[in-house]
Amino acid sequence: MLLKRRVIFCANHISLIIAVNLADKDKRTTKTIIFYDPIRCDVTRFNNFNLIPYSRCTFITYLFKSCFVPPFEICVPHFRGGRLIRTYSKYAKKLSVIDDGLDTFREFPRNIVVSDFKSDSNYYTFNYDAKLATWLSGFNLINVCELEEIARSSKQKIDLSDFDVVLVESPGIGSVILPDLSASRVLLVKHSNPNKNVKAFESCPSIIGSDFALEDSIKTYQGTLIVGESMTAVYALQLKSPNFKLLIAINEDNKKNLTSFLDLVGKTSFAKLLVAKT
Repeated sequence: MLLKRRVIFCANHISLIIAVNLADKDKRTTKTIIFYDPIRCDVTRFNNFNLIPYSRCTFITYLFKSCFVPPFEICVPHFRGGRLIRTYSKYAKKLSVIDDGLDTFREFPRNIVVSDFKSDSNYYTFNYDAKLATWLSGFNLINVCELEEIARSSKQKIDLSDFDVVLVESPGIGSVILPDLSASRVLLVKHSNPNKNVKAFESCPSIIGSDFALEDSIKTYQGTLIVGESMTAVYALQLKSPNFKLLIAINEDNKKNLTSFLDLVGKTSFAKLLVAKT
């Protein structure tokens, strides 16, 4: 049987997890080609998939190998990746969206431009037990896999028991006032992008979040976890009866844009909201 061909572009680990699960589900009918960001995506455990690190060179090489024949479906998280992907997408029989993070919970998404896509386009996402942003009502939501999948990683799980507080660097935590603890008892999980680092916590021990299995590590943590506006927060909120205390930090100006996210916080008995004045 001749397989249909789908091309997916993944900007981060979130979209990669959905992409490989979608490819696995449809493998009997569809050949899925996955282009991924080589810096933000860990592909170590996905040897059985058609994975290509994205660059202008690798993509043009693929176009020649495929004889410029467009696939039946192209999936993108958004069009911030450049003009080449946008132009290529115009030739797809079907243009779909793949979830790549917190925009699924934002009333006004930061990355995706909704008008770039036709009404009832596919939106591939996780199986969320939560209310999602209202702009998604115009899409055909396809729940591909459980959010738990983001915790599966080839990276090392670390023991966080030496720390009373684990602070995950993300929007909203810049104004957090830490408990009266020795700085050595607070671990700062730094964002991999230096431009997003928070200087207020430089005296704390730190580790870069992309260097270890963050979500898998927090599952057994028993201290206080402080997270800002991020998918790590969404993951933590959907855990069943964890042993840690969860503090979610957001900026006051973002409350109206995060109503679905705040609804999820409100439904969780072990989480508390910290709102920072801006």
